[in-house]
Amino acid sequence: MDNDEEIETCWAPYNPVPKFVLIKSVVFLTYWQGVLVFLAAKSGLISNAEEAADLRTLFCVEMLAAAVGHLYAFPYKEYAGANIGGSKVVSKSSSLT
Repeated sequence: MDNDEEIETCWAPYNPVPKFVLIKSVVFLTYWQGVLVFLAAKSGLISNAEEAADLRTLFCVEMLAAAVGHLYAFPYKEYAGANIGGSKVVSKSSSLT
């Protein structure tokens, strides 16, 4: 078995590509949208706060699309039944004597 095949087989259950693309796109697009809003304000394309608020509304719509993408990239079924909190369940048979 080739090293690339081993890595692909090892990571396949985690479905890493959509997770990576989604997180990177949120970070990348958020940063560059902030830069573009700043440049638009400095250049005079945005003259008041209402126009900037319209651009922030666009950001909210983009985040709604990202939230839907998160449902695909991070399905709850992967984590259902996992003991995430790490709390120990004490049964009646293991009581202190």
